Amino acid sequence: MTTQREQRKQERHDQLVATARHLFAEKGVENTTIKDIAEAAGVAQGLLYHYFDSKEELLWAIVERYNPLPEMRAIFAGAEGRPVRDVLLQAATTAYALVSERQDIIRILLREGLTRPDFQERFRTLQQMAIAVGSGFLQRRIASGELRPHNTQASVRTFAGSIIAIYLSGASPDLIPDVIDNLLGGVAAPT
Repeated sequence: MTTQREQRKQERHDQLVATARHLFAEKGVENTTIKDIAEAAGVAQGLLYHYFDSKEELLWAIVERYNPLPEMRAIFAGAEGRPVRDVLLQAATTAYALVSERQDIIRILLREGLTRPDFQERFRTLQQMAIAVGSGFLQRRIASGELRPHNTQASVRTFAGSIIAIYLSGASPDLIPDVIDNLLGGVAAPT
């Protein structure tokens, strides 16, 4: 069990992450100062440094806390015995909901991903982990004979990109089942 002190420390940590998340999404990491974060959180700057050494550390705390990898791992880990379409549909609708709920995270990722090489490298590592989760699931389904052999990494990238594109374009999430069907069935006419 955690003590009250540990609980308060975690609550303060979470408050600082949430405050930085809001400010980074609104102003960008570069345009947000430690002073801005401390003032918005109602704490002294020194206290913020007790929890985080830098804005970059805060940025990574945000990415680690709000990335969808834990949710995707849980879906694919609990997928045995379920049809591949059902699992992919669950993963896609969950991913869409997470993107919708975490718009500010998307804003941060896009802004920082386009301007900061150090961020790009670390973010690509997280992407590779997520791709490995989905790819592993598809490879197991290939091994079971449910799917034909194919480049599973390309499929996962197509899948994820399609969900993000649906969200960013303002299209209806009702398109998600069609995306899954197109991915599973292909679009070429039989010869």
